[in-house]
Amino acid sequence: MRVEPELIAERALLLSDPSRVAILGALSSESLTVSELTARVGAAQPRISTHLAILREAGWIEADADGRQRRYRLTSPTIKEALRSLTNVGDPHPAGARKSRHNRRPSPDEPLRHARTCYDHLAGVAGVTVCKAFLSRGWIEPIVDGRGTFQPGYGLTDSGSAAMSVRGVAIPENDGKRRRFAYACPDWTEPGPHIGGALGAAILQRLEEVGIVTRLPDDRTVRLTDDLGVWLGDDDETDDVAKHEISLAIS
Repeated sequence: MRVEPELIAERALLLSDPSRVAILGALSSESLTVSELTARVGAAQPRISTHLAILREAGWIEADADGRQRRYRLTSPTIKEALRSLTNVGDPHPAGARKSRHNRRPSPDEPLRHARTCYDHLAGVAGVTVCKAFLSRGWIEPIVDGRGTFQPGYGLTDSGSAAMSVRGVAIPENDGKRRRFAYACPDWTEPGPHIGGALGAAILQRLEEVGIVTRLPDDRTVRLTDDLGVWLGDDDETDDVAKHEISLAIS
């Protein structure tokens, strides 16, 4: 069997959000409308619609007209089979000692939600806030990189390059052949994405170097200092929102 790491990783990311998995599970037995999915999954309708758009773009679901509504269904029975197979994959943790993040959603005041690592980049409230700040200041911008519309790529602008230089971030080479330079990595606790890819890793590395982020032993949760807001700077009016969200991540 030939393993294609990037393809598998991209598909696995579609299953990284419990709500998306719940949607796929609900559609495994029948076609459903947005209202019906909202009731079954227990999430807000706008969020359900967002997840449906992601799954449609990936080609995992389709929609059929049903009067004024649309009924969503899986495009292939192999998706249902994949969910069943993943459910039966052996659990590496003994009973009662499970630490999997997918068991439940963290509470609003739980450190795991506030700031954590996602592979080698920053996620949670802090990571999403950094991504919003970069976008609002024009340091990064969405681009078409041909890697899947459910994870749009980000390009670094001239002002972004200057901002990274001032902040000591080592800008990774963007040759388009190895790792993706930067992209919108779906965040499993927050409604917006954080910055993934080589740039996301470089940002987290720099935040660790200057002591703004401290990793905790054997844990994906990270500790922040209030210097993250200072590191981002206060370039525009959106910073008031960013600072508030950063304060939540630190508290």
